[in-house]
Amino acid sequence: MNNKKIVDIYGSLESNNIFIINNLDNGSNLWNESSKEFCLINISNIDWNKDLTPWKARSPFNEDFEGKAIEHLKFIENYLNSLNLSNKKIYLIGYSLAGLFSLYASFNSNMFNGIGCISASLWYPNLLDYVKENNINDNIEKIYISLGNKEKESKNKTLREIEAKTNEIVNNLKDKKRVKYELNNGGHFTDETIRILKCIEYLKSM
Repeated sequence: MNNKKIVDIYGSLESNNIFIINNLDNGSNLWNESSKEFCLINISNIDWNKDLTPWKARSPFNEDFEGKAIEHLKFIENYLNSLNLSNKKIYLIGYSLAGLFSLYASFNSNMFNGIGCISASLWYPNLLDYVKENNINDNIEKIYISLGNKEKESKNKTLREIEAKTNEIVNNLKDKKRVKYELNNGGHFTDETIRILKCIEYLKSM
């Protein structure tokens, strides 16, 4: 897939809180339902299997994962550097594979003050070992992780491990950082906008 990434900005870059989100389907809908007390930067037209995955792995779905997240992270870092956002709080958040990307980025970049992993794909192969064996960046102040309480009821064997794997990762991160973990009602696609807004409100709070 030869994709040219699209960046949409909602709100003012003068805001003290800047949120980067990957591949939100409709940024304007989220923005319209939000408090608007922040700036939202939505990066879309992303190749999920390539741009959001940290290393090559077999997929429980169709196409295998290409593992080029580090390249997408460099794209984000270069873009943010072009904006001159000194003295701003910058948060990287995401849903599903984009939430996995947020966690991976927190180990590989010093640009973010916090991350949000909403219904994130923390079942990803070898992710738990990676979290245990590597150091999250010192600039990360807060981490928000949430999951639907029915996500573990998947027919897919790999996806059934999501809650157990998430719990292990949360417990490991709590030894290092301030972490809020929230179990929401419903499955993976339940109340996506509400879940994302809860993440934003937590991260921008004191």
